[in-house]
Amino acid sequence: MLTTNGTIMNEKIIKLFKENDFEFVVSIDGLEDIHTRNRPYISGKSSYKDVEKNIYRLRESFDKMIANMVVTKEDIPYTVKSVQKLWDMGIDYVNIALCTSGEGVYSNEDYMQWHEQMKILADMTYKNILNGTRKLVLNYIDLINTIHNRKPRINCGLFTNGVFTFSPSGDSYRCYKAVGNNKYKLGNIDDKNLELLEGTMEKSHIDKCTKCWGQLLCKDGCAYENESFKGDINTPNEEWCNRIKILATESLRIYAKLKLKGFQKYDELYDWG
Repeated sequence: MLTTNGTIMNEKIIKLFKENDFEFVVSIDGLEDIHTRNRPYISGKSSYKDVEKNIYRLRESFDKMIANMVVTKEDIPYTVKSVQKLWDMGIDYVNIALCTSGEGVYSNEDYMQWHEQMKILADMTYKNILNGTRKLVLNYIDLINTIHNRKPRINCGLFTNGVFTFSPSGDSYRCYKAVGNNKYKLGNIDDKNLELLEGTMEKSHIDKCTKCWGQLLCKDGCAYENESFKGDINTPNEEWCNRIKILATESLRIYAKLKLKGFQKYDELYDWG
């Protein structure tokens, strides 16, 4: 699995992906004007048309397409339209990330608007499941999967072996958010003694999180985000809490309706494992 901005793609790269069973995520922020503002080339030129063209090229060679879409504060009202644009482009699963920030950036009104957008997308995802259409919001699918299997996972790279991030210079980190932070640097790919599986951090329980109804779905939040904005990996960032509770609420609502309708259509679209 890898994440790419989708700007550079050719037959050699596509062949490499196919022959080695790669899954990949393309970063694209939905509507063209939003993506252009968020992800221009260093020259200032828009990267949107190049990414769009390469998504269509990849669509011809792969059965499943995943996109990662970042939403900034000013783009919250256009979240539904942006996701629909990606679905229309041939993307199967869209993962949505509300831009990470410190406390105080998002107001209650922002979160109310964000919840309304995510509620609409939850309804659309549910209807697509019933219709057998593989146009889904991946955030919901992952949480529904966790609910159904009753197996909460620690998916944080700081506390697991098997997730590694490499910078262009070959430096290795356990979390992509930690790139450039020497505290979380494992070494360089050229180091003869580099052992990626050593030095796993121990996961501690967070007292405040154990009292929260969403803890089993949230998995104690993002440790790096906690440290960045609160100064401690074990002190929850309230903005993370607000975001995950909205996702958890809508995921539970989808799951409850699926329980009433049965999971046959869902099983055809997604593997519970």
